[in-house]
Amino acid sequence: SLGRFESYYQGGEAWTWERMALTRARIVGGQGLDSEVRAALDAAMACDVAARDIRRDAAAMRARLERDKPAGSLWNLKLRTGGLIEIEFLAQTGQLVLGRRLSP
Repeated sequence: SLGRFESYYQGGEAWTWERMALTRARIVGGQGLDSEVRAALDAAMACDVAARDIRRDAAAMRARLERDKPAGSLWNLKLRTGGLIEIEFLAQTGQLVLGRRLSP
């Protein structure tokens, strides 16, 4: 339920990777519900989590991904150092860290 979603993210139970996944969330639903879900998503991403914790967790996830799934080739533009995955991590981490300051 939407209430459980809100309490999970507001209560601090969510892991950083779960919050990062929310940055890519897209709402599919009827009129009326979309504004409630958007408000819940915005609140979940702006939850009071220390910026250093978000950055630390994201860096650890990126290091683990690099270790467990190496690019293997200079031409792997998704997984190589400086590739698309790093841009995605940077954007998602920035959205979570700066989201509180930038939200209306």
